[in-house]
Formats: sequence, C-alpha cells, structure tokens
Amino acid sequence: MKHKRVTLAQRRASLPMIRDILDMLSKTFFSREVQWQDVPRESAQDILSGDPISFANRFAMWLADGGRFNSRGLRVMCSLPDPSKMFLKPEYDFWRGPKHGDGKKGEMDNDSNSNWQTVDFEEVDFVNGLFENEGPISGEEILARLRASCRATYGARAANGLWEDYKLCSDQSKSVLEHLYRQKGITRIYFLGNVLRDPDGGRCILCLFRDDAGKWSWGREWLKNPWNSKYLTPVIKKQPPEPFD
Repeated sequence: MKHKRVTLAQRRASLPMIRDILDMLSKTFFSREVQWQDVPRESAQDILSGDPISFANRFAMWLADGGRFNSRGLRVMCSLPDPSKMFLKPEYDFWRGPKHGDGKKGEMDNDSNSNWQTVDFEEVDFVNGLFENEGPISGEEILARLRASCRATYGARAANGLWEDYKLCSDQSKSVLEHLYRQKGITRIYFLGNVLRDPDGGRCILCLFRDDAGKWSWGREWLKNPWNSKYLTPVIKKQPPEPFD
C-alpha cells in the first residue's frame, strides 16, 4: 500500500495530537479495569513481533475511521458461485481432472479443505507463497507449494462471500473488503482454493481487486503467469504449536 510522503511541517503539526493519544493510552492501559489477562499471549505476540511502522499505520487508519470496531468481526457467509454467471460467459467452468488434461472431465481441482460455510477474515493469513528474497515464479508453482504446506487455501466460496457482502452493504465502506483494505492495506486477493477453466482451456483462479477510485471488482489471474510478492492469497491462520505434555 502506498502512503503519501509526510513533510517536516506536517510531522510537527501532528506532535500535539500524538502526545494526547499516548497520554490517553498510558492512563488507560494501566487501569485496573482493563482485563489484560483475557488477551491470548499468542495474539499479542503476533502484533508485538511485527513491523512497528505497519502497526502504527493500521492504528492511524483505525483512528481515521472513527475508532469503530466491527462488532460482527470480518465474517462472511459463503456459497459456491456459478462461474458462468460470475463472468457472464457460459464457457467458464471449474477445472476438472488432472492439471495437464483438458479440464473437462474428472473431479474438480480444488482444495478439499476450502468448503467452509462461513469465513472470519480476522482468522485468515494472507501469504504470497514465495521464499525470502525470491523472485517471481508461476502461479502453478505457488499453488503446489501452498497445497503441500497443509495451509488450507480459500477459494470460490470465500471469494463469493466477500463479493456478496460488498454488494449488499448499503455503506460499502463498512464491507469486509474495505475493512481489509483499511486494516491491512490489501487491494488484491487471489483465491487458490478452486481452479477455473477459461474458454481457451487455460487454468485461472478468481481474484478481487480494488481500483484507484476505491471500487472493488472481480478479476481472473492465470496460473501460467509469473506471480510476485504482491500476489496475496488467503490461507487458514497458522496455529501456535501445541506445548509438550
């Protein structure tokens, strides 16, 4: 996510507000009324061990949004969409059979763990499937890596759930997609849980993207193309290791 460069004058003008916020937080956090013992250690550690600049930017976004918490979480209802209706082309369908086949016969090529009825996107990690400092590789290789990692990938159900939530929100700024944008700076989401077959027999997946005008739309991305670190796909949140008995 790109951020505007802040001038020295703007930094100085922000100092009184920052001091007030820190003063309020220091008084509140030490209050006996705050139930810190109910906060899971792993949840706090995930935040504290992350990028402090990213955390500060998310906190600033939260303040700019009026400090509102989303009471329903980031949960969406999921249902398997009809690809021909999604793309307005009857030639699109879910890929069936092996990767090197014609995609028309056999079992659907999907993650067997991606059939959730609901998904809470507060409990989802967004990953690119690349190793540290690795350059672009094909989407097919990313798909193979994530499936081999046992981190279940979200597919068409989750994508459709996010899309329906966005369309049905009378105030789309309160949609789950917009919350993901404000909280995590996410503007593109690639759903590897299901593979689609395009009219020419190519393998592609669904994606949702946010344009410069702030509007979300459907898209497709082909697995033969090179994918870089900006290609984020949702996977089930990594659980902390179980302690030894």
